[in-house]
Amino acid sequence: MVDSQMQTTSNQKFPEVAKALRERSVVILERWEAECRKALPDADELTFTQLRDHLPLVIDQLVETLQSNPFDADGHVEQAYRMHGDKRFQQNYQVDELVAEFEILRKISIEEIIARLDRGLNADEAVALHGGIDRAIRRSVLAYVQHLNGQLKATDDLQSHYVSFLNHDLRGGMNGILLMVEVIKRELSSDARFVEIRDDLDAMRRAVLDSVATMDRFVFAHRLGRGKHQPRFGPFPIRSLLNDMISHLSHSGYERGVKFSLDAPEDLTISSDRDMVKLILQNVLTNTIKHAKRGGGTVQITVKRRDPANSVITIADEGPGISADQFNDIFTLSLDAPTQTRKPVKLGLPVAKMAADLIGAKLSGQSSGAAGSTFKLEIPDRNG
Repeated sequence: MVDSQMQTTSNQKFPEVAKALRERSVVILERWEAECRKALPDADELTFTQLRDHLPLVIDQLVETLQSNPFDADGHVEQAYRMHGDKRFQQNYQVDELVAEFEILRKISIEEIIARLDRGLNADEAVALHGGIDRAIRRSVLAYVQHLNGQLKATDDLQSHYVSFLNHDLRGGMNGILLMVEVIKRELSSDARFVEIRDDLDAMRRAVLDSVATMDRFVFAHRLGRGKHQPRFGPFPIRSLLNDMISHLSHSGYERGVKFSLDAPEDLTISSDRDMVKLILQNVLTNTIKHAKRGGGTVQITVKRRDPANSVITIADEGPGISADQFNDIFTLSLDAPTQTRKPVKLGLPVAKMAADLIGAKLSGQSSGAAGSTFKLEIPDRNG
């Protein structure tokens, strides 16, 4: 019934409705502005003068649509409606406010047309008028969204440049600091008078390494969040990878009293993205060191083949545990600056979860909330 009615409408002119709309256009625009100011008070300073300059074009296009044969809203509304969407984006409107404006225009136009015709609209006329306004809404919202996409792309490009700066220029400076710290420490190592200074240099070195690690997580969060990393699947020995990681983390683990224990088959090969698996495990292991109890503890790493196509890596620590309410968001990315009432930036576990999702793995965790946490990484074999 509706399709048939629309087909009939598409082959008709509606000169009476078009004439009534044109004759009442001034009144419609005056009422529209007054009602918009009431319904959308935040728009009071959004240059209604500019809208008055181009909104009549919207009504003119709608008039032309109604008196065309065949009825063709798509062919006539494009320019005027896109102008409206463009303007409203530049004025920082919300998209729901943009739609609300057109709904106000719809209501007033129908009321004024009926008053001018001194009769109600028949079914075909109503379909034609509503169809034209509906298309106006779609075209304006499309223009708004296109501007929004352009702004988001520009913001993303700016973030990419900033992340590139962090990853190259700033990282290079940090490496220079680390080198100088090591040189100074060696020069002072033979003199007992500088023991405290050497301790300060060690603290400086840890601070720089922590900053570099945080920058690395920012880089991966940026790349993974924007789909800029393409997985590269292939076989690799998991025990060898874990041994390398334990060796790399042994110094920071030693400083916190954390020891690693590895139980993994010598010949177990996993087929996945080696870099992403390394990123996941490194972030989880670093997290266990960071949150270790005073006096440290043991981190048990166990690797098993669950079936011919899936492997499971379990990491169990002896830390303070994680409460149930905290566990709900440990994998949720948080970039808020730390305050007295807000926790610091969370990147490690959220980035690990993003990397796991990318390669089709499953990262999960559990804790009694009193002592110790266990994280499990289930990795399906995938070939490139």
